[in-house]
Amino acid sequence: AGRHVAKLATLATEVVTARSMLLDGNLLEAEALIRPYVKRVPDDIEGLRIFALVAQRSGFSRDAAIVLEEVMAKDPTYHAARQDLVAALLMTRQHVRAREQLAILMRAQPDEPMHRRTLASILVSQGSTTEAIALYRELLREHPDDADLHMYFGHALKTQGLRVEAGPGYRLLGRGG
Repeated sequence: AGRHVAKLATLATEVVTARSMLLDGNLLEAEALIRPYVKRVPDDIEGLRIFALVAQRSGFSRDAAIVLEEVMAKDPTYHAARQDLVAALLMTRQHVRAREQLAILMRAQPDEPMHRRTLASILVSQGSTTEAIALYRELLREHPDDADLHMYFGHALKTQGLRVEAGPGYRLLGRGG
């Protein structure tokens, strides 16, 4: 928590306020504040990231991806921005590019389970459901109480035509895990 507070203290007021507005769902207000800021300070990577997130949540994922690629060019080690880029690429159905960016994240943060979860989702969307199912099984061994994982696993099983095997996972969801 202390590291987070220290980082916030280094950010421009417009960035912190726009981020807060974004988190509160006030997209128009956040955009009205952050757009002129990034025009004035185009090298502020956190300002650009917040601008991209506002764009993505406003339905402009392709534009968000372009801005996030600019952020990655300025700071290739900014993992949170790369994660946002993966999400924007997935929203625009650019699965191959998303998987390339995800591979970079997985090399940098090999123990992050969210990266493997995202990979499994991409694998399903690319038709590699057998590989995705194996990855979901591995994740479920590590996180057996994760209801979302059970749901995604069930969807992958159904996609593979394994409806009977999918049933128990869905029933677990109905009981709250």
